[in-house]
Amino acid sequence: MVIGKGYVDRFLSVDEMRAVFAEGLAQIETVGRRLLFIVPDSTRSGPIPECFDILTDLLRRIRSEA
Repeated sequence: MVIGKGYVDRFLSVDEMRAVFAEGLAQIETVGRRLLFIVPDSTRSGPIPECFDILTDLLRRIRSEA
């Protein structure tokens, strides 16, 4: 599965990041499953805290709707 969006002149906004993650999560069955997210180590840069916050929020919403 490849999902994404990007720009050469700016970073994705939090809302754009949320939309990409939501699209990806919608394509997999998450309810009743254990999920593993591999987070880059300190040698990589990126908005890891924001990604983690968005993913956990989306997963909580999915599970509360189930």
